[in-house]
Order: sequence, then structure tokens, then C-alpha cells
Amino acid sequence: MHLPERMAGSFRDPECYVAIAEDTFLRVATGLTGEVLSDPAVRALLDRLVARGRLIGFEPIASSDATVLRVETIPFISYPYEWSFEMLRDAALVHLDLQIELLDADLILKDASPYNVQFRQCRPLFIDLGSIARYVPGQPWAAYSQFCQLFLNPLLLSSILSVPFQPFLRASLDGIPPATLARLLPMHRRWLPPALTHVTLQAFLNRHSSAVGNATDSRTMTVPKTAMRRQFERLRGTVVGLSRPSGTSNWSTYTNDGVHSTEYVQAKSEVVRSIVTRAHPEFVWDLGSNTGRFAQIAGESASHVVAIDSDESCIDAMYVAHRSTASDILPLVVDVLNPSPAQGWFGTERTAFFARGRRDFFLALALTHHVCVSGHVPLDEWARFLSTIGRRGIVEFVPTDDPMFRKLVQWRSPEGIHPYGQAAFEAAIRTHFRVVTTSVLPGSGRVLYFVESD
Repeated sequence: MHLPERMAGSFRDPECYVAIAEDTFLRVATGLTGEVLSDPAVRALLDRLVARGRLIGFEPIASSDATVLRVETIPFISYPYEWSFEMLRDAALVHLDLQIELLDADLILKDASPYNVQFRQCRPLFIDLGSIARYVPGQPWAAYSQFCQLFLNPLLLSSILSVPFQPFLRASLDGIPPATLARLLPMHRRWLPPALTHVTLQAFLNRHSSAVGNATDSRTMTVPKTAMRRQFERLRGTVVGLSRPSGTSNWSTYTNDGVHSTEYVQAKSEVVRSIVTRAHPEFVWDLGSNTGRFAQIAGESASHVVAIDSDESCIDAMYVAHRSTASDILPLVVDVLNPSPAQGWFGTERTAFFARGRRDFFLALALTHHVCVSGHVPLDEWARFLSTIGRRGIVEFVPTDDPMFRKLVQWRSPEGIHPYGQAAFEAAIRTHFRVVTTSVLPGSGRVLYFVESD
């Protein structure tokens, strides 16, 4: 077969790349990587890993020029800077567990990047088949530093300091260097495990290596296979032992704060369930999902739900609640006012958030006043944005006498707020959509609009 062209952002591995042919994702491998992936014994091991849900599904395609694998399509591609603490932890554990199992079969992963993991039904899945290589006896694990910078150091940052790691990973696709994390940690924590070994010592060795001109080449070191296995096991124990960031946010208890009556919540749930059931969308985007009550309702009818919120505590709680279920809900830490941009070489390695996935149906519940008041986004801009997210959706209007609206504006000057009111809201919405139904929610004055564009 004629080898397909690589995707624009798939160029870092000289022996393996990703391509798309007829809406199908392919892994094209040559050289030593191609030999490994075409080995029948390796294929049998990989098939077992696929069956156990650790590895992405694949199917060989006949080719005389390379090893070509048709791989399973992931409904929505996400990146580590959009994950919560528990998501990154689970991705790290999947990576280490896979390393151990491959090592027992005299194989190893060439790198240790969370970008090689994706989530399907709130479960991490290793996707980079081209990362699998032969284990060379005595050779140390070359990806240790990468694992620390992209997995362990972000987790340590959040666990020890309760500082979100997402801005750090979004700012640097290579992760958090040990020297950077060492400067952020309190002095006494630098000299305690696990920071002592994986942060402080590594920062010192990196400085020393630079000072002596890399006189010590790690490739000349000899590490027994048993020692490497123990390294993976100790790292696994370290990751498992990390405590989650302490405290809760203002929004993680938002739906139980006493402001919203039971009558309001029940009525809202019934309206959303009724509309989504009739619409039966394949892909739903829940914008400002909080802890996921309505994402779960949407998931009863939709095939896939992507639920985003800027509050990591909310997303982490949603992920933990759904990772043991079969529901296809993907919770992500994304701020609708500042979503993930295109990043990497020529902006091709990491696709902008709203350029990924299908556009079918959206939920924008209890969000308009936050975007338009806190975010200073005019109503017409908000409506235009929603029209790019989906052809159909439900958007909630929160009136100016609502307690949550009054809370937002209590310290704001009226001159600094764009015109806001139900008439202006409806005019903006009708510019881009047809209003199918409106539902006034009892005990609140809030209104749900089911909208649809041509």
C-alpha cells in the first residue's frame, strides 16, 4: 500500500508517526520500531493488554513498506494540562504498570509522556504503540527525567503545595524541571522523601552535569533488569502515596449551598432530561459543568459527553465519581473564557480545545452571568460563541435579581458591566438561533432556552 502522509504534529519519532486515511487513524512504523510491532510474540502480548483495557485497540494492515496499524478512534483527545490531579495520577500509574509488564517480556517504553495516554470512559488508555521498544540488558531507563517532569513533579506540586499544575504544563510542554520545583518547595520539604530523591537530588545532578560538561554519560552505566523493575515499583508506590490537594473550592459545593431550592434543581433536571432525550445527540459539550449533575443526565441519552469547568476540585470529584462506571463522560479542567490554545511546533502538536471533537449539542447552564459579568463578554459575543459549539443546545438565563447575580456585581461599578437583561439576552440568542422552547424554573426566575440553528 502507499504510505499515507503523517499528521502535521506527528514528527518527533523518526521511526513512527500517526496518519489519517479515510477518517481512520493509522500508526506507521519503520526501522526497529516496525520490527518490534510486527513480531508475533509482541503482537500476542499487545493483544492481551488491549483485552485488559490498558492499551488502545489496533488492527494490522498489510503493507510491504512499513508496519501499519489501524488504531481505535478516541472520541475526544485531551491533554495533561486539562486533567485533574486524579486523572494525571491514574495516567502515571497506567504508564508504570505498562512499563513493568513490558519489562517482564524484555520490552520497554522509549519515553514517559502523559501525551501518550488518553481517556476513554474516564479510564486511562496507553495509545503510543510506537513507543514500545526492545529492552537492552544493562541499559538504564532513559525516560526517568521525562517521567518526573511530566508526571511526578506536577503531582508533587499539587500534593505538597496545593498549587494547580495545569498552568505549568500548559506553559511548558516539557513539564516542570526539578530545579523549578525545588525553588518552589519549602526548604524542609526539599530534604524529605519523595522530593529529596526525585527533585532536590535531580536538580543538583543536573547542575553538576552542566558544570563539568556532561563528563558522565548515562549510556555507559549498567543497571540490572531487577533494579529497573524495582525503580518502576518504587515510583508507583510514590505516586500512589501522594495525597490529593487539600481543601475544597467555592464551586465544588455550589449545587448544595442552600441557595438553590430542591424544587429548582428537580425542575431543571427534568427539563434537561426531557430535551436531551428527545434530541438524542451523539456528542454533548457541558460548559461550566460544576460537579457534573447535568453531564450525567446528558450521558443517559448521548453517546459521549465532554464536561468542562475551570474549577479543578469540581472536575476531580466528577472524575472520581465516574471512573468506575461505564458512562462515557470526560471531565476536563478548561476555562471557557481562556480555553487551551494550539501549541507546539507551528501550533500543530497540540490542537486548540474548541477545534477538537464533534459539534452536536451543548449545555450552558448557570453560566451566562459568569461569562458576561465576570468575564466582561457582551451578550452578542456569548451567543455567537455558542453558535460555534453546537447546532442545538440549552442555555440558562439568570436574572439580575438572582442571589448569585447580585453576588457577582456587589463590588462592581455599573459602568463596567455590559448591558445585561432578559430582553437583551433573547435578542442576542435569536441572532444566531431559533428558540424552540423556554422553561421558567420555579422558585428562581431563571429560564432555560432550548435553541437550534438552521
